[in-house]
Amino acid sequence: MEDLFCIVSGGNSGIGKEISRGLLEKGAKVVLACRNMDSCELVRSELLASTGRSQSSCSCAQVDLEDLQSIRDFAVRQKKDLKSARRKLDVLINNAGVMSLPDGPDGEDRTLLANHFGPFLLTNLMIPTMSTGSRIVNVSSRAHYQGSLHFDDSENLCNHPRWWFAKYSRSKLANVSFTLELQRRLQPKGITAYATSPGPVNTSLFRNFPWYTQWVLRPLTSALFRTPKQGAQSTLYAALSPELSGKNVLFIHDDCPMEASESARDRSTAQRLWRASEKRVELGKYPEDEGCLLSEPS
Repeated sequence: MEDLFCIVSGGNSGIGKEISRGLLEKGAKVVLACRNMDSCELVRSELLASTGRSQSSCSCAQVDLEDLQSIRDFAVRQKKDLKSARRKLDVLINNAGVMSLPDGPDGEDRTLLANHFGPFLLTNLMIPTMSTGSRIVNVSSRAHYQGSLHFDDSENLCNHPRWWFAKYSRSKLANVSFTLELQRRLQPKGITAYATSPGPVNTSLFRNFPWYTQWVLRPLTSALFRTPKQGAQSTLYAALSPELSGKNVLFIHDDCPMEASESARDRSTAQRLWRASEKRVELGKYPEDEGCLLSEPS
């Protein structure tokens, strides 16, 4: 378990920060994949001080999960670093998540872009650096039970919900459905993938809500929701627990397997989502994509 090389998206705040702390405490080397480098460096210093680890055990790397080129640039840098260190990527944790974002200028659902399409591209680009025993953990939510995925005849996602919770739950369903197809495609490689639920956690996830909504929510979340440290436990379990090896587990909540929704367990939906995601991120079109996971398992 010690000396694992791990990447945690959104590792500079909330649940991601506590996931990173837990990994460092177990002796892992952690890359905090974040958009805000100033915040990341502050958190990095805090984590090193609290865990007593060396400076080289934790680093910051910039990535914006709404910017596909930023993701490709991040992957190129990480691949180069891993190759020079003669290391493999042991654990990739797709933790960063957003809620209640306004649509983009072109009408695109930015919640789906940041919560699913970005992590989909990042994961595929990093798979060539992984090998037998590596793990991928996609932080989802029990909100996925309320989500739905629909496709048109051209294999594009065609439902575009207007309500913030419908957008969020759709993106969380995409996380679990993506994980299901990852498991199928990665089984021959000996790489495992899990989706996790942190439960209701008092984090900055609600920062995009109107100020008056935040004013109402703040005392409720402080009193009733879990702490980020508590919310991190299911993901740490999925990333590190030896007892998961060899088990057919898709969705984990409170360190226990929980049956995902019927939609999330539908293999046809998972395969259609994969094809729609490949198309959206133009997987395989760019030189940075060379060697990524493109083919169906034989």
